[in-house]
Parts: sequence; structure tokens; C-alpha cells
Amino acid sequence: MFRFWLERQSIQFVARKCTVSRDTVRKYRQRQNWDGRLAKIRQEAQEKQDDSSAKVLADNLKFAKYAKGKVLELMQVGAPISRSPISDLDRLIRLELLLLGYSDSRPPEGYNNDLRHIPTQELLRMKRELEAVT
Repeated sequence: MFRFWLERQSIQFVARKCTVSRDTVRKYRQRQNWDGRLAKIRQEAQEKQDDSSAKVLADNLKFAKYAKGKVLELMQVGAPISRSPISDLDRLIRLELLLLGYSDSRPPEGYNNDLRHIPTQELLRMKRELEAVT
């Protein structure tokens, strides 16, 4: 009966499928706490979905940070990256901000994405740290 309850939460539906009276379904529903069981199943499913979504988000954030580090490294040594490396870097910064939850991809107040003031050695140190994460 509980399997039919999961399919459609209707006493009449369960009674018809199991060829029992509605009173019988009501008794089993109450005795076996079908509503509580269903709520627990839904909560566990939501937690699994949340964990899965969090993992995907974390993986994407790692990739964005790693890619940003690689672009910075190549820019510092003057290696050819693309036709517009600044635009590539800007897109990666915006992607990172989006993944961090800033929906309009504008940096939060106080965020400085101008990287010219960061010494080369510091950029390379940051790159090594990003590589250690991935």
C-alpha cells in the first residue's frame, strides 16, 4: 500500500489499487506513519541533490581559479594566449564571481580585479597554490 501512496498521495487511489476500503488505508497510513516516511524520503533525496550540486559547483570553481592562474602565468611571461588575453581573464574573473554567488558578475564592493599591482613572484605563488588544489 505504501508503494501506491508514494505514487499518488490519495487514500481513494490506494484503496482502489489494493482493493481494500478507504478506512483500511487510513488505518495503515496512520499506524505506519506514511506521511512522516514520505517526508523523510524527500528530505534525504534533497540532501543528496544538494551534495551533488555543491560538488559540481566546487569543481567548477576550482577549474575557474586554475584557468585564471594559468592565464595570469602566461601573461606574466609574455606567452601567446589568444587574441585578447585581457578579455579571457575578465571572463574567467566574471565566471568565478558568478560561481561564488554574485549573480550579476559584478565584483563585490572592495574587490580589486586589477592584477597589475601584484608582483610576478606573488602571481606565481598563487598559481602554485591553485595547482596544489587541483
